[in-house]
Amino acid sequence: MASIQVLGENRYRCFGCGSCCFGHAIELIDADEAARIEAAGEKLGVPNPVEGTGVRFEANRCVFHGQDNLCQIHKELG
Repeated sequence: MASIQVLGENRYRCFGCGSCCFGHAIELIDADEAARIEAAGEKLGVPNPVEGTGVRFEANRCVFHGQDNLCQIHKELG
């Protein structure tokens, strides 16, 4: 059974600015999370979305960061 990591109340609201997915690393918690990101990449046509211990970046932005400044994982997969 996987452990749950509680990070506190979600005080996040997306404004579509892209600042959360731009210019810094997005580290993955464990192998299960990496597998979920790999599966999302396959569904969304994003090749090799995991690099090392984090989400792969291209041109200083997350590979799932769309041209509309929205996360394609959340937008397309919920």
